Amino acid sequence: MKRSNRIFIYLSLIILLSLSLISGSSKFSVGKLATSNNDSVEKRLISFAQNNNKVMDHLYHLTDRIAARPSGSKNLQAACEWARDKFVEFGLSNVHWERLTIVPANAANYNNSVPLYNVIADIPGSEKPDEYVIVGAHIDSDDTGTGAADNGTGVAAAMEAARILAKADAKPKRTIRFILFSAEEIGKLGSKAYVDAHADIMPRVSAMLNMDQGSNYISGIYATNGLMEHFERVFAPVKSLDPDMPFTIEKVEYLSQNMKNCCGGRGSSDHGPFFEAGVPAFFWLQEGKNPVPYPAHTKEDTYDKVNAEYLKHSSTVIALGAYGIANLNHLLSRENIFEKEITSNDDIDPCSQSKTEADCCSKQKSTECCVKK
Repeated sequence: MKRSNRIFIYLSLIILLSLSLISGSSKFSVGKLATSNNDSVEKRLISFAQNNNKVMDHLYHLTDRIAARPSGSKNLQAACEWARDKFVEFGLSNVHWERLTIVPANAANYNNSVPLYNVIADIPGSEKPDEYVIVGAHIDSDDTGTGAADNGTGVAAAMEAARILAKADAKPKRTIRFILFSAEEIGKLGSKAYVDAHADIMPRVSAMLNMDQGSNYISGIYATNGLMEHFERVFAPVKSLDPDMPFTIEKVEYLSQNMKNCCGGRGSSDHGPFFEAGVPAFFWLQEGKNPVPYPAHTKEDTYDKVNAEYLKHSSTVIALGAYGIANLNHLLSRENIFEKEITSNDDIDPCSQSKTEADCCSKQKSTECCVKK
């Protein structure tokens, strides 16, 4: 073999070896980059939430610019229009209304000439866009007060979670869908209508996260044994946010144990219809110095009663939790959702399960029970 040929072969082998090493290094870097990107999104999200949080601005517009939002009112329609426009302003995708086709049965003061809508907006999934984490809150209110604690706080926190996720340029694996439900106060009609209309996607909803318990800070979430390990990872950034507002993952044998609790349980808010459809649906646990029962359905339910620091914290928890669940490598386990077969939401009065009025009023969405009492 000529010397020139040998040199050519040697040079070719060196080039091939170099390319192989570069390729291997690139693959390693991509894996590191994916983790780094998630960390960067979380850091940016927390920074925006702590330094430029707009949650109280959202709440003020709902409660003091629009005021009470009973179903069938022009105020509720105005609130839905405003929320839709804000989601567009935040840069979310697929922003739209869905009109409710369920007719309220014997709802007091309901004006059926004004249509009811759910407001929907997405942060699309980068890898699994047809799988979902749903963040929910009901945008309607009672006709007394201005609907601040019930449920302006839930709406404002969900909207701020959407805003800071978009501002942090979050690109979750799964779609994070924000839904502001109408007509919760007259029978959870908005969430029932959504679940009925979208039954085909329910098996692809990893989680539904619902806030509807006033302005105390989000302090925890229930988890079955199969969810504990994943939730420890998802909520690790939450646990380090603020030592004065600790977050606990409370282990339960069945998720239905949470749903059975008085007033925040099965059928009492918009997580109920999702739970009945087999979706892992969660009602955020909340604690703090605000009074329990909180002043829902009273003239005292106003903006000035809301704790701003608590609500800022809650919006951050929702954003981090939704983003973390959306980025898991799998949908959340549906194992041990039900303790036993459940028949119907409407067969159960959640308040009837409390032994005393005091017991009822100390748990979850307590005012509903206390009013019934």
